[in-house]
Order: sequence, then C-alpha cells, then structure tokens
Amino acid sequence: MLARFLKTNWKIILGVATSACCLYWFIGMCDFLKMWEALGRTNYWFVLLTLVSIFTCYFARAVRWTFLLKPVKRVSLGPSFSATIIGFTASNILPMRAGEFVRAYVLGKNENVKATSVFATIVIERLCDGFCVLAILVAALLIVPLAPLADITSLSEPMQKIVTIITREKLCWFGYSTFGLYLGIIAVLTMLRLAPEMTERLITKLLFFAPRKFVHKVTDTFRSFSDGISSLNTVWQAANVVLWSLVTWGAIAIGPWLLSLAFGLRMPISMGLFVTAVLAFGVMLPSSPGFIGIFQLSTAAAMVMLGVSEHIAATYALMLWALSIIPVTILGFIFCWMGKTSFAQIIRATKQEKLASEGEP
Repeated sequence: MLARFLKTNWKIILGVATSACCLYWFIGMCDFLKMWEALGRTNYWFVLLTLVSIFTCYFARAVRWTFLLKPVKRVSLGPSFSATIIGFTASNILPMRAGEFVRAYVLGKNENVKATSVFATIVIERLCDGFCVLAILVAALLIVPLAPLADITSLSEPMQKIVTIITREKLCWFGYSTFGLYLGIIAVLTMLRLAPEMTERLITKLLFFAPRKFVHKVTDTFRSFSDGISSLNTVWQAANVVLWSLVTWGAIAIGPWLLSLAFGLRMPISMGLFVTAVLAFGVMLPSSPGFIGIFQLSTAAAMVMLGVSEHIAATYALMLWALSIIPVTILGFIFCWMGKTSFAQIIRATKQEKLASEGEP
C-alpha cells in the first residue's frame, strides 16, 4: 500500500519535501523582531504600486493569450483574464502546478472550444516566457552590480550555503544550458512542422531506452508545441505576442524594484531584473502549492547578493510572496463564485480531461 502511494504521488512528495527544506533554511535566517521593525517602517504606497505591477502582468498575459487564441476562436479580454486568474489560483492551491490544465479547461468550457486546442496555445506561452526569462538573466548579469560578500561569515548559516550556490558563474552556466535546450526545442519543432512523421520516428529511436508511455508523452508534448506555433499565422499576430510578452515580463521585473522603495532601499531599477531571474529559476524546482519556501529563499538570497541586510531581505521576500500569491488567489475564488462553479468541480473535470488526453482509462 505504501509503495503504491509513493509511486503514484512521488512528484507531490518531492515538491513538499523541497519546499519544507527551503522553508526550514529561510526560517533559519529570520530575525523576527528586526523583521517586525522593518515592517513598521515600510512605505505602503509603494506596496500598493507593487500590487498594481503584479496585476498588470496578469492583464498583459490575458491580452497576449487573446492573440494566441485567434486561430482557435476570437476570445474577448474578459474571459481570457478570468481564466488566467483562475489558472494561477489553481497553481497556488493545488499540487503539480495544475493551473495550466485548469486554465485551458475553464476557457474551453466558457467559450465552447476544445481544451486541447486551448492548451496548445498555453505551451507556446511557456516557450515565450522561457526566452523572456533568459533575456532578463542576460541583462541582469550584464548590468546589475552584485555586492561583494567580503565577510560571508557575517551571514546566517543557511544564507552562507545559499550564496555559495547562487553565484554569477553558476547563473551564467545555467543560462547557457537553458538557452541551448531552448534552441534544441525550436529545432525539433521546426522539424515537426516540415517532416512530422520522420521527426517522431527519430525521437522514438533516440529514446529507445525509455518506456513506451514516456516516449508517447514526449512526442505528444512536442506536437502540442508545434500545433501552438502554427497558431502564429501572421506577422502581426506574432508581433503582438512578442510585444505583450515584453509588457508581461517588464511588469514582473519592475515589481521587485517598486517593493524595494517601500523598504527605503535606494537601488537601481535594474535590480528587479536580477531578483526576477533568480526567482524564476528558483521556482523551476519541485515545490508545494504556492511555491512556499522556495519563493522566499530565492528572493531573500537575491537581495542579500545585492547588498541588502538579511532581516530586510527576509521581510522583503515574505511581502513579495504575499503580494504575488494572496490577492490573485482571492480574486480567483471570486471569479469562480461569479461563474457559479467551484474548484472541486474544476479539479474533477480537469482531471478527466487530462486522463482523456493521455489515453488513460
């Protein structure tokens, strides 16, 4: 019984364990008395502006999605924004980052289109976001000055471990590796458009050592990417997707800088690039719903590397997490209530859609 449970839920268990370890390290660097004092000195007008930048990101995502959806169906901004918010809410409260499936299901149900067709556009969003994160990382490494950590022993033990892991050299290596991976994905997608059958046979041969079910999932994933790229059927449409991707990530990157002003930090606006890059790569790790632990630890480490004291960095990280997670989650539940549905219904229906798409009984 235990072995079966572990086999079925190992991804969830891994995510919870990773989040628990990161949360333990984060708490180890917290001086709660100093953090409370830092909160008392916070300028909450800048906190409000940070919240505006966060919701600007969701708005820009919804606009971008309408352009990606045009070949499937012309969808207005309202349903796109509602489904986007509900999808991110699902990622915040459900394991396995189920928000993408939920978002596809909600829009497909409300607009009477196939969820699989909608999901093909979402995977292209992820590809666009990946390139934006890489661009932010490159910009951050080129223009953001990191504070020299001359006396690393002055930091708490958990933070000493983190700053020795997150170095400029390792970030460069990770960026180059990810860039190479994305170039490989684009090459495969191009081949799939030009010669789909030959490419699928090639993928199957290269993965000869893997189980057939895994190979089938890989080819299905690449096919979804390829179908999504085909939705960019005009230069104007592709240009709008690029434009709104830049607006999305511009809003994401400016949020950390606005919040730094709330704490009285006088830092260049480019610091938001570095915090965003470190955070984006941090949340790629397996985690619990809401990125608990990983979000806080990644953000605090980035701020310490920029020369911010630990207690300010920890307070800042907690507030950025709260602003990023709590308001959108509340709004997601409001949208569900307005749509006269519940997350329990959405979860059941999404699970059925996912199983059907994977060909499972």
